[in-house]
Amino acid sequence: MHWDVFMKAFRFVFARRLLAPLLVGGVVVPFSLAAAPASAETTTPFCVTQLAMTFKQFSHTCYSSYTAAVSAATLGRVTDAPATPPRGTDPTDPSTVSGALYQRIQAANPSLNGILFQNPDFTGSAGIYLGNGCASGSPVYTVNVNLNDMPVINAEEGMNNCSVGVGTGLNYTGQTSAMQRIDYHPAGTSLFGLIQSAEFRYTPTTSEAVQACNNGTATCTPTAVSHKVGMGTPTRVDTMYNCGTGVNQVKTDTWTHAFASSWQVGGSVTTESGIEGGDDKFKGSFKLTLQANFSKTTIDTTTYAEAVSTTVQDGYWAYLYDTPEVDIYSGTESVYIPSTHVLVHIPVTWTQPVPPTPVPGQTGLVGISGITGWVGQKMTPAEYAACLAMAGS
Repeated sequence: MHWDVFMKAFRFVFARRLLAPLLVGGVVVPFSLAAAPASAETTTPFCVTQLAMTFKQFSHTCYSSYTAAVSAATLGRVTDAPATPPRGTDPTDPSTVSGALYQRIQAANPSLNGILFQNPDFTGSAGIYLGNGCASGSPVYTVNVNLNDMPVINAEEGMNNCSVGVGTGLNYTGQTSAMQRIDYHPAGTSLFGLIQSAEFRYTPTTSEAVQACNNGTATCTPTAVSHKVGMGTPTRVDTMYNCGTGVNQVKTDTWTHAFASSWQVGGSVTTESGIEGGDDKFKGSFKLTLQANFSKTTIDTTTYAEAVSTTVQDGYWAYLYDTPEVDIYSGTESVYIPSTHVLVHIPVTWTQPVPPTPVPGQTGLVGISGITGWVGQKMTPAEYAACLAMAGS
């Protein structure tokens, strides 16, 4: 039987203490728990729960400090965590104290699925859960939270490619949140103080999320799109040379170059290709947002042309570079996959050269944008000989 089918038939429902036994396929399976260093009266417990795929490995232990809990969950590899979780609005940001600790904890044990926190700012009590991470094809882990261990849960973070969602009912039912790598529920929101269960699932890759959007199995919504003007990459647009004359020469030419627009999706940069017909829903929805919010029509390439002249020494190359001015539109594409309740946020950037400005006195040429400049380079002996041969042919 395929593992996914097995797991759906025998879903793991774990208790936080002996108040609720382990239920597998309708059969109550007894298990023993390791002795907890923290007393039952601990008001701020920090618990480590093993969500094992073999019943003998299931364990649940609470500690009196976050330091001890993290040390246990990371097999003694992270021993300097603070006594209580550090505050953080985005625990995955490595530039912050909480983010740096998150990265270290996650890297220390690939079996970690995630951490649930008492407070919306990722502080207070904490429950650390270990399964086997969340690789593609991994089982779905459902946890029913016993609030005798934690007073309440209002924030969650997934680890090792796990997304985590929470519900007001048992077994991720009732009012539920979408499954994300990071989420929190401040006072005044519908889930605040009401969470009874959590579920850990595989997080799709950027490519998988984009594909789901394009094939219609996910919805894609651009959010928080901003605009700024920057400078593109310096690009060689013309080359002149002088050889065998013994004197400086003034060289003239007219150059034309098409600068490509580009996408950056989840950190990967690609040029625009094949989406003008609307076959790419992921990028298409972002383009519609640019049109609606900024009156921006996207195009694949922007062509510049200019007549130029420069003085070139004998035995030298003269290279002309143009650094175009570019419009940069950055935002996030939120991809929601209903079949798994997973919500993935993918950073998106569209960069497009600004339209050219005509050069005064140059009729019939579209013009340029940005900064142009010449760079001289002495020919090698082989290049000089080849230049002489070409000039004499």
